[in-house]
Amino acid sequence: MIQNIEVKGLGRVNRKAVLEKIDLKVGSIATNYAVRGDIEKLYSMGFFEQVAIYQAYVAGKKTLMIQLKEKPSIGTISFEGNDELDEEDFEEKLSTKPYAVLDTSELRKDVKAMQELYEEKGYYLANVKYELKPRKDEQVVDVIFKIQEFSEVKVKEVSFVGNKHFTDEDLKAKLLTQEKTLWSFISGSGSFKKLFFEVDRERLKYYYQNEGYLNVNIPKPRVQVSEDRKWIFIKFKIDEGEQFYLNEVSFTGDLLFEDAELREKVNSEGSKPINEDQVRSEIRALTEMYQDKGYAFANVNRNLKPAGATKDGDPKLDMILNFEKGEIAYFGNISIRGNTKTRDKVIRRELLIHEGMKYSGSKLRKSEASVNRLGFFEPQSVVFKTTPVRGTKNILDVEITVKERRTGQVSLGAGYSTASDFFFQGSVAQNNFLGLGHNLNASILASGVQSTY
Repeated sequence: MIQNIEVKGLGRVNRKAVLEKIDLKVGSIATNYAVRGDIEKLYSMGFFEQVAIYQAYVAGKKTLMIQLKEKPSIGTISFEGNDELDEEDFEEKLSTKPYAVLDTSELRKDVKAMQELYEEKGYYLANVKYELKPRKDEQVVDVIFKIQEFSEVKVKEVSFVGNKHFTDEDLKAKLLTQEKTLWSFISGSGSFKKLFFEVDRERLKYYYQNEGYLNVNIPKPRVQVSEDRKWIFIKFKIDEGEQFYLNEVSFTGDLLFEDAELREKVNSEGSKPINEDQVRSEIRALTEMYQDKGYAFANVNRNLKPAGATKDGDPKLDMILNFEKGEIAYFGNISIRGNTKTRDKVIRRELLIHEGMKYSGSKLRKSEASVNRLGFFEPQSVVFKTTPVRGTKNILDVEITVKERRTGQVSLGAGYSTASDFFFQGSVAQNNFLGLGHNLNASILASGVQSTY
């Protein structure tokens, strides 16, 4: 039975905060289970590197002793060995800040982030570590990131094994990672960037699947570094599998259109290799046909079945498209966010949809494209998001989010010529004046001979 609680080792942390965090109180029973739970809670505060709870007798009372050792705070953050990257480049990536409580797990994340930054810049072999330097009072530590950059690694050779249908040159043309050449100083080729490297596998798979190789398998490529650590050799192993040809397309399920109308959207037939990109595009077009009838939740599922072989022995597949129409839906509230300058009405007059209208997939898509064409917002920042209204099954609210871009331009100039003597010119243009979508242009050319406004 706890008769008293004492807390030791506190400096910056308030005693009240510790007592509020734990479940054990004066009058409660200190079981092993309860003590273990409170130790975990105190650690979870993030302020302590050591926590101990034990029983003692103080002035004849059974006392719960809480012995703590606070984590030091961070003094300065410095970098050593970074010749190719500036400190400003790192600071954008770091979550560890001066004067914060030291958290070694955050430091490990920062090291990983810095490592990835170097890989993005082509320094694949760069090594980053951190060192803690305590000050005299041991309550403050300075963090030093120690960096070994090595030289920028260049791609010497990209090779392929197992590619029978495509040549090495065909496949290399699809990669973001390119070999170093005499013209690399112009094209920028030859740099090894991990981000590009990860994408290249998917680009190759996508290329194969668009030629009918639906089961192509491309494992993680093999990467070798030369002894002088200047060159990288990359080898892709490719298991192409069989090339599948499309035999015929059929439609099943909730059919709302005649067979001929559906086939107008399908161009895959004709005993040619299955093109995954084309098939996905056709499924989107078929889905949109249903959405334009109000079936916002329409779904088109593709099933492939063997259908013999071509005269050359390549397998053929029948494609069965199954339609699930779902329920008819209506547009609910249409809201706009992020337009700090542009008036709502400027955006709304571009919309082909309105509240209470039956759902239309094509009008929603065209409305998004129309808002993008205004030119008032950052590229790719216009997003139309539909969400079901709580408590209903067939009403969808539309949230339009945008990010404003700079739409003004200012130009100033001055000079001298024998024809006009000294002259001054200036202009100002605003493509979204007062957020109303209006264009305002003003210019002046003044010289000793004439002035134009």
